[in-house]
Amino acid sequence: MDLPIDKIKDGLFAALESGARKFVVRAPTGSGKSTRLPIMLSEKIGGRILVLQPRRVAARLLAKYVSKSVGSSAGGFAGWHIRMEKNYSPETKIVFVTEGVLARMVLSDPDLSGVGAVVFDEFHERNLFSDISFALVLKSVLSRRKDLAVFVCSASFDSDEILKFLGDGAVSLECESRLYPVDIEYSPVRGHSEKIWDRAALEFERLARENPSGDFLIFMPGSYEISRTISAVLKMPSSRGMEVLPLHGSLSGAMQDRAVAKSEKRKVVVATNIAETSLTIDGVKFVIDSGFARVARYDFSRGVNTLYVERISHASAVQRAGRAGRTSAGVAVRLWRKNEEADFAPYILPEILRLDLSQILLWLKVAGLDISTLPLLDIPGEEKISAALEILRELGAVDEFLNATPLGVKISRLPTEVRYGRMLIEAARRGVLKNVAMFAAIMQGGRIKVDGLDERSEYELGEMVGECASELDEISEICRLARGRNFDETFCRNYGIHSANARRVFEVSGDFFNLLKGEEKSRASGDLNAEAAKSVLSAFSDRVCVRLNEGTLACAISGGRRGEVRRSSKKYASKIFAALELAEQNVGGRVSIMASGIVPLKKEWISELFPNDFSESESVSFDED
Repeated sequence: MDLPIDKIKDGLFAALESGARKFVVRAPTGSGKSTRLPIMLSEKIGGRILVLQPRRVAARLLAKYVSKSVGSSAGGFAGWHIRMEKNYSPETKIVFVTEGVLARMVLSDPDLSGVGAVVFDEFHERNLFSDISFALVLKSVLSRRKDLAVFVCSASFDSDEILKFLGDGAVSLECESRLYPVDIEYSPVRGHSEKIWDRAALEFERLARENPSGDFLIFMPGSYEISRTISAVLKMPSSRGMEVLPLHGSLSGAMQDRAVAKSEKRKVVVATNIAETSLTIDGVKFVIDSGFARVARYDFSRGVNTLYVERISHASAVQRAGRAGRTSAGVAVRLWRKNEEADFAPYILPEILRLDLSQILLWLKVAGLDISTLPLLDIPGEEKISAALEILRELGAVDEFLNATPLGVKISRLPTEVRYGRMLIEAARRGVLKNVAMFAAIMQGGRIKVDGLDERSEYELGEMVGECASELDEISEICRLARGRNFDETFCRNYGIHSANARRVFEVSGDFFNLLKGEEKSRASGDLNAEAAKSVLSAFSDRVCVRLNEGTLACAISGGRRGEVRRSSKKYASKIFAALELAEQNVGGRVSIMASGIVPLKKEWISELFPNDFSESESVSFDED
């Protein structure tokens, strides 16, 4: 089938033959740029084609689609390389990679040996590692690989700004709009009492009644809203006989494949912004857009992670609506008023300006690079860089002169955040790697224990799990309990266990264990819980908390901060504890730092690891009583 992107082929090949190596490709949703452009390049460019995809799901599914379209198996003509998973051979022509993987590739081999072109797809998303990877590739093009072709692509971004940034010799290519028209309708939520998922379900029912064919794609901010939306849709009469499926990053690969696969039944897919770009879900004619997404931010001054539900950008709204026009004419229903769009930001704020930079700064330090020397589109402020370097100093990853230490080099080689890398290395040294690898996997794999369990089920779950040393130890036991039942969906649902996330914990922890098992000292013979807690403390010393009193959940946090223990975590909040997660939360209009992922500590453990941070003093004061 001819696609709009095919029309740029002649101009593209002519530009390549004339020596052009920097390209900006503006191609609207449905044009085929994510799949057809790499195939075009494979005809003209020698060497491998690397295609950066911001999301793991898209990278894997696009590689499968491209291979299938040329009669090859997955990993043959096209493959993928995402964190802790790769499927391609030395002969693979096109490899879809995620941004962290690409950054590591360029840092380890600045010449990008054997690579003929790098395609930055969905560049408007401006992920942290996408920006860094883009800067590293440009640096290589300018100084080492003038023959390397670089393509910056998106359906919705300021292509003139990127063209200007790329400088002399950059070529702009553009193709026509989507294949099929999409009618935009507005159906706002009325008042705070009407939940967004209920409104989405009502719009689904209306469209399903009016249209006897066509599948649905509903955008929601996160897995909680997805779950509520699915429940609301299933209550609607028109959902009978339909498949209603979730799609988000915490699902297993099989579940993600099922959501995007063709179905004999009409289908309703309820997704996060994972389905906003690149993925084509065959048969979708109707998009219902909540207008919200979960956006991660990092408060540099307080060292607190935040995850807010925020309004999407105008670019995201365009991308989402375009999902309805991929395979036929469609309808996009927006759950907001048209005049509200005047307040939408044109694009989302780039991650490099809102997330913790410690991991990427360590990677650059190990490679002998300074972030100030990179050709970045947006340059983070000194405050953000200083805060990240302070984290690295506390972890022992850089020395007083801000050079990477041997420990920092080891941390940088692990495919995880710097704190968890430090924690895992300490666990291997103490002989408790298997336990702590579970902790690291739990904290990075999505929620395991679902809220809202009734008292009886909570009690039964507690009896099955037994006594545990920490909140993370308890969640580890819950995961083992689920595995003992083969992750049975009914059992997991009855006891509030997220089966897919629990399964994923074992995959990720196994990868961590395998990476470091050769360095692990003999299994600790003493108090395993104490050694695990010390491993946690080595990486989270700035998240040590002290309960202010037993009557409340209030706590003091190192660095002069104040917060409170999350209610679901209070069982393990001893007098002194480490909180692996500090997150800002708005509770009833009151903003507070919530502590969770709790590991109880003892004062002597802290003094053992940080003896120089303890001092004693005597003072005299007058006691009136």
